[in-house]
Amino acid sequence: YTKAELAQYVDTKRGLKVAICGQVFDVSSGAEFYAKGPGYGFFAGRDASLAFATGNFKTNLTDNVSSLADAQLLDLQNWVDETYHEKYVYEGVVAGYFYDAKGRPTEDHLRFDERVRSAREAAARQALDVEKYPDCASRRTQAARSVSCKKGRVPVRRRTETGTERCACVLERDEGLGATYEN
Repeated sequence: YTKAELAQYVDTKRGLKVAICGQVFDVSSGAEFYAKGPGYGFFAGRDASLAFATGNFKTNLTDNVSSLADAQLLDLQNWVDETYHEKYVYEGVVAGYFYDAKGRPTEDHLRFDERVRSAREAAARQALDVEKYPDCASRRTQAARSVSCKKGRVPVRRRTETGTERCACVLERDEGLGATYEN
């Protein structure tokens, strides 16, 4: 599809099509969501992947997702894989950020795929870390905040791959794996 061709599919008479990550889906079965009016009618007839990821439905109605963080790209790809391919009919691709006029992936698309792959690997490593070092239990009142762990574990601050910190329960013998957490 060209963007002009896709733009023709914005009502129930002609059919409703939405593109996400350059992939076009017939969403006519979801007309209550994608038809003009309340709901997500602004997605019909275009690829507005950036708005889909950011929730900004006024100024981010574009397919250029280069400004998104890796985790947002991963969420976006998961929507394509786990919702759109499962629920709607795939119809092809639209020329733009993700695909060229001949339907071939663009350099931007290849970078997107690499960032998604990297984000998936980081998420898997993070899940393993949480499995090995579970999150601390926390309790907060107006007067105080406390964290705790099950017997044999101590709360420590652990830095994640994204640079944020989380409270993790480590075995007492592994206490040097992070900064001691102070209540």
